Amino acid sequence: MQDAREGVELNMDLAKLNSATKYPSILTYHEMGDRGRLQPSVQVPFPEGQNLYVTEKVDGTNARIVLLPKSAPIDHHGLRHWLIGSREELLTAQNDLVYAPDYGIVDALRPVAEALPLHPDMIQAWYFEVFGGNLPASKQYTADKKIAFRLFDEASIPMSTLDMEIEKIASWRDHGGQMFKDQRAMTELLGRLEIQTDLILQRVPPLADVPSLPTSIEETYEWLKAFSKTHLDIGGGKGRAEGVVVRNSDRTAIAKLRFEDYERTLGVKRG
Repeated sequence: MQDAREGVELNMDLAKLNSATKYPSILTYHEMGDRGRLQPSVQVPFPEGQNLYVTEKVDGTNARIVLLPKSAPIDHHGLRHWLIGSREELLTAQNDLVYAPDYGIVDALRPVAEALPLHPDMIQAWYFEVFGGNLPASKQYTADKKIAFRLFDEASIPMSTLDMEIEKIASWRDHGGQMFKDQRAMTELLGRLEIQTDLILQRVPPLADVPSLPTSIEETYEWLKAFSKTHLDIGGGKGRAEGVVVRNSDRTAIAKLRFEDYERTLGVKRG
């Protein structure tokens, strides 16, 4: 891989870049069993003595902005410093005239991609939830198909990751290879971003800080009901929340808790 500053086109493997910047799957707090019903066993135990951060789980579509380092843009009919992707696929890159319109992701995130500063040497991946628009749960957030997005994570990825075999990249990613910002670092990063670029990125709504979670399915569902209303009404939405995401401060433990999983398991019809 040669440096684009020399005027030579980069032979970047986009399949590897796509794999290295995908967001790793978040496990359910209780283990998932047959027919979508939860099992009594907790599969994401949180470390004792650490504060846990509860945020709203947004019922939209996962999206990402991938920023290439200043030292290594793609040089192809002009320098390309950023790409935008869905959870699984890259949808466009800087200077593309044609792009995949999936779920309105590119139209929503392109202005952000243009404004974000580049790291000198590291790949950066910014992870968003895009919601509203024509997405299936749009009615919970808007009555007129408005679209919006919220940031939920950011990670740095060494360029050397792309030298690995693609099968190893997937394993590296799923075993914590990406370097995510912790809660404090994320807050500091967004503060600097606002000062340097006037770009204000709203995060997924914070709901609570708690010392621990209940362990039984019944008690967890009772606890979860405190967060049943979304904080993301963007105009006439019905207001039902999908659930929550819980993580510890450094993101070494993270789990999702969805209302539908607990209600299906307990035979509860949501009011």
